[in-house]
Amino acid sequence: MDDASAGAALVTLSLVTLLHLGVATVPLAWAMPAGVATLPLLHLGVATVPLAWADARTLRLPNALTVPGLVVTTAVVIVVGDELAGATLVGVLAVTAVGWRAGWLGLGDVKLLGWMAGASALTGTLDPTRLAAAAVAASALVLAALAGARAGVRAGAGAGARRATGSEHVTVRIPFGPALLAGFWFGVLLPVAR
Repeated sequence: MDDASAGAALVTLSLVTLLHLGVATVPLAWAMPAGVATLPLLHLGVATVPLAWADARTLRLPNALTVPGLVVTTAVVIVVGDELAGATLVGVLAVTAVGWRAGWLGLGDVKLLGWMAGASALTGTLDPTRLAAAAVAASALVLAALAGARAGVRAGAGAGARRATGSEHVTVRIPFGPALLAGFWFGVLLPVAR
């Protein structure tokens, strides 16, 4: 698939995802006991596969998906009036913005992490045990991708990793989005004994 076809497929997938969000998840969120507070988490569930696919393919998390997710999460935090969720959202965005400024994260990763933090704070889905499990799972996936890249395995589309020989320096770029999303859902879905 050439870049133009991949771009067209991504736009189509993004539009279908956003349409699905409007048709399926908004009424579902209102019908759930927790109500509108679940909307960002449901939205993230719908957008997870397109986000991971896009990042793995292009090393970019598309604004067409991350911006609406962050906007919906922020709006729900304001509507619900959850001060802890608001502080969590702002705190994560502030900390990850430092990582972006240092070149450790992409701006899409910053928006995705803010979205995930707000969604989990609104629904209480990531207690300390689950948060630790999510962080370990995401870290393990990132380390596996880096190890694969170092061994010469291609680490995500466009990364073009190659084996370093001798004193040759090779810069390896890997997509963080798929690891962040997999770690997040691992933490959310992990059964924890109470």
